[in-house]
Formats: sequence, structure tokens, C-alpha cells
Amino acid sequence: MPCCAQLVSRSQAPGAIVGVSVRGGPATITASGDDPHTHVALRADDEFRIASITKTFVGALALQLVQQGRLALDDAVTDHVPDWPRGSEITVRMLLSHTSGIPPLGGDTGSQDAYSEASTKFSLDHYGKNVSPDEVLAFRRGAGWSEEQIAHAAASGWAGFRRIVTPIPLSYQRLVDGGSLTIGGNLWRVVVGSGHSPEHACLLNEAAGILIAGDQVLPRISPNVSLGITEPAADPLGEWFASIAKLRQLPHNLLVLPGHGDPFTGLHNRLDAMDREHRDRLDELEAFLAEPRRATDCFGRLFRRAIGPEMLGMATGEALAHLRRLEVEGRAVKEAVDGVWWYRAS
Repeated sequence: MPCCAQLVSRSQAPGAIVGVSVRGGPATITASGDDPHTHVALRADDEFRIASITKTFVGALALQLVQQGRLALDDAVTDHVPDWPRGSEITVRMLLSHTSGIPPLGGDTGSQDAYSEASTKFSLDHYGKNVSPDEVLAFRRGAGWSEEQIAHAAASGWAGFRRIVTPIPLSYQRLVDGGSLTIGGNLWRVVVGSGHSPEHACLLNEAAGILIAGDQVLPRISPNVSLGITEPAADPLGEWFASIAKLRQLPHNLLVLPGHGDPFTGLHNRLDAMDREHRDRLDELEAFLAEPRRATDCFGRLFRRAIGPEMLGMATGEALAHLRRLEVEGRAVKEAVDGVWWYRAS
């Protein structure tokens, strides 16, 4: 069909195979262009992988099988593929929601055998042996951890958090700032804060005067505001300051239900205290950077207690968040020397 050649020409694609079937009749198939790897002209009977295009079809078919009772989303992979590495820990739901840890298929020339080999290696390396990724080790080294501390943390593994988190569902209701949610006949408005987590949904019942604040506002301690490996160029403390200003627009006399500690009132007073505490820490930290320091060198200026192995990760994240904020405000500069980050006042 000339239209196939025209399609390839207009799209600047290397080639295409097109089939047309009218009302379920016999298909007419034609090809145009070359295979980009072999540079051989495509034929109508050539076969090749179509990768992500299959996801929609596979997902729809899987859910149809679930409706028919022939498949369950919580089936283990080993229920259907008995010899898949660590398949007993991977469910159909994880496969469909891309949370299984199995890597994507490789290049266009990859074979099924190569894919199985790569998948096996990835699963064993990252979930069987529970090995910390190299990027995490470099991040910890950059923050000033000693080789002994890095080794101790690596021995604890990397995927432990996965065991206490339920799999992501296939369907969900997205909570957006300013949206509403009805629970038990009561209307709650979504108020999104940030800093402690990228998007933290607080729930406001204006009629009852109640704010479910979670970890965004705590009565006696400040939430952990950390800079981590997942978003190393972010400014979580800056986002947290902005969230304080945003939450201050809510009524002062709300009953606040925090994620830790007792319910309290006096929202504005608590917000002001948290804001002032962290800005004071920034001032003290800036003065401390008269000489180059690593993140771990700053613990004594930020925390009132000694930091042991169990708190090292959180303390490092919070120190980095403060140092990053000083960078953003133009009050500090960062320099990497042999993989270690050094900060000094600008």
C-alpha cells in the first residue's frame, strides 16, 4: 500500500508494518522501510517486539481474567511461572503496577533468554541479596559517613522499607490541594503541605474546626525535613517554610490532630515556633561554616543529642536539607573533593 511508504516518510521512522482488516475479514498487510539494526528491507511477515504498546492489552486481559475468577491480583508469580527467581514475593498486582523490581526489557535486539538472565540478576542483586545501590553508597560517602558507617548501613540491606508498605493499588482516588473528601458523612478539605514529604495531605473539617495534620505539624518536635538520594537537588526545607506560611492562613483555633503526640490547639503559635527554630538553626549553621564542613560535622549544631547508627540516616538527611537551604539562599557553597561534599559560608 502506498500509504505505508508515505507514513514512514512523513514520520521519519525507519520502517513500519501495517495491517488492515475490514469488519473482521482477511487482513491486508504491507511493509515499508528497513530494519534499523540489520538495514534489511522489512517484509510483511517479519516479527519484532512492540514493547510498551502491549501494556494496555496485557492489563485489560489480566483484569478480564480476574473478573472470570481465573486469575487473582494477589497471586504470586510462582503460581503461574514456578521457576521465576523470588517469584513467591512478586504478585500479579506488582507486575501490573510496575512495582515488582523486575527491570524492563533491554534493547530492540534483546532475546527472551537475555531478558530472563538480566531479570534474574537484577532480582537476586537488589531483592535476593538486598544490596544497597552504588548511588546510595556514594550519597552517604558524600555526606561524610565513614567507611565503617557505610558498611554497617549496607549490612542492614536496602529494601526493608518495602516490607512495611502495601503494594500500590491499580485504582485510587488522587487527593489534590483544595479538593474535598467525604468520610462518615463529614466533608474534609485537602490541604497539601510539603517538606516532610513531597506532598503531605492534611485534612480540614471546617464545620467541626478540626485539622488532621499528620506529620506536617507536631506539638513538641519538628517533623523530619530531609534531603535524600531520591531528589538530591531539591529544597525540602524551603518547601517546608512555604508550607508553614500556607498553613498559617487556616484558623488559629483549630483542634489539631498530629501524627505524633497529643492533639493541641494554637496552630499559629506552633507554626511560628517551628519556623523560628529552623531559621535560628540556619543562622547558627552559617556561622559554623566559616570553615569547610561536611554534613556529618554539622550534627552538633543541629541536634541536642548524640547521633548513633539508628538515627544516622535521618540526621544526615536533615543536615543536608539545612545545608541545601543555605545554598539556595546564597549563604553557602558546596564543593566535592574526592567524592565528599564540603560546605562553607559564601
